[in-house]
Amino acid sequence: MEPNIEGKAIFQMTGEYYNRSLSGWEPFLETWRCFAEWKQFKEPEEKMSFQISTNEVLNVNLTSTLLEQYHLTKGSWTEDYLKDNRDSLKSQVKYSVSPSSLPSSKLLRRRLPFIPYTIRNDTGCDLWYITAISSPSNEPKEGMNDTGNVQSYDNAYIQASDWKRVTTGESKPFYFHRREKLRHKKTHGMHINQLLVTVAGWQRLSPITVDKVGVYFRYTEPDKKTPTANTLHPACIVIEVKQDGSARKLIVVRSSLVVVNQLDCPLQVRMTSTDETGSSTMTLQRNVPTPVPLPKVYYTLKARPAEWPVEYCDRPLHWRQVNKAGEASDGIRECKSNDGGGNVQQILVFCVSVRRELYPEVVTLEDGSTSTHCLPGHTITLVPPLTITNLLPLEMHYYLKKTDISGNLKPGKSAALHGADLAPRPTAGCQRGEPPQCKELTIPPSTTKYRVKLRVYDDKKLTAGAHPQDQY
Repeated sequence: MEPNIEGKAIFQMTGEYYNRSLSGWEPFLETWRCFAEWKQFKEPEEKMSFQISTNEVLNVNLTSTLLEQYHLTKGSWTEDYLKDNRDSLKSQVKYSVSPSSLPSSKLLRRRLPFIPYTIRNDTGCDLWYITAISSPSNEPKEGMNDTGNVQSYDNAYIQASDWKRVTTGESKPFYFHRREKLRHKKTHGMHINQLLVTVAGWQRLSPITVDKVGVYFRYTEPDKKTPTANTLHPACIVIEVKQDGSARKLIVVRSSLVVVNQLDCPLQVRMTSTDETGSSTMTLQRNVPTPVPLPKVYYTLKARPAEWPVEYCDRPLHWRQVNKAGEASDGIRECKSNDGGGNVQQILVFCVSVRRELYPEVVTLEDGSTSTHCLPGHTITLVPPLTITNLLPLEMHYYLKKTDISGNLKPGKSAALHGADLAPRPTAGCQRGEPPQCKELTIPPSTTKYRVKLRVYDDKKLTAGAHPQDQY
């Protein structure tokens, strides 16, 4: 029986998957050369014969990342499929008609378009951005804007309609446009997705690549065309590219001065200008790194607990004295409350740790000069002066000798002692019964990694071991 249609082909096959953790493509099917032959018959019955032959070995790369991505994709697609079926059954019961007579909108649920990028503005002022696509094969400094027009990054004129505005605290999704379909090309190797960002009051930043997860920074100078140019300083702007969920990239634009609250209550930070003509406040939640607004990184910072009736701390949170990368400086601050007659009623104490991150110490500006200001690149961490954590499987009673500080601590719980004064070498102890029987611990000043063995006796003279450790 002669075939009606027949053909032969020699081709190479390869397969790649996108590793979301490394932001790059990896092969799961190595290049495989094979020979294909097909024939179609119509008599005595219609059928197609297809055959593939090769002399090469088919190499498949199976990694844990590939299997994890396979299970995630299978799970999400199965969930969508089952949800569509459940919605269809509900529609059939509701209308009591056959599926063929229902509108197509009742049977099919259109999948929402996936937007792979989101930009969030944490600078404290408005910013504008524009997308660009560059290619290593093209001329340098050349990209494609959001409308598909090829333009130079160095071109001073960019249409105002191309820029997208993001207000302070706002998150806005976006994606990159491409004029041609690159279905049969390696898009990750030929194109680099970049952002051009302009923060209100400063000059435009150099392009930032957003394909790979990481923390990037750019130095910029005040825009002399703006009325506030005389009140602003050269700034270090941080662009942090993070993985949001399984596939989306979150680009956070913020200042390089971050405050972290590790106390057991929210904090209120007051930012006052150097000439004391203006001030504002921001609230720090527990264990949430909060960047200082970009125009206020040089302001005087003072903190106090938001839920305590105390004043702001006696001394500001200084960071300019820490200039070398990786250097750290610690200190103690006090917040007091008065009874109106000048008498101190309550004192809250907390420790301040200032660490300069690994930013360059000398900054070269665009005009070739070096910055005379110590640009911020610090993390300010506020912690309790003394924290007691009970890792024993029984409830303990703790106390601080010659003070009113004491309390009970359940297993696995911690207590922050905000009223502890570390200057006169405090003595701490813990017990299980009355009278107190334990070997008390005297905490030496300026100690780090301090660990001792402490014996605690209960009312039956049984011994429990404890290992106090100084972490700061």
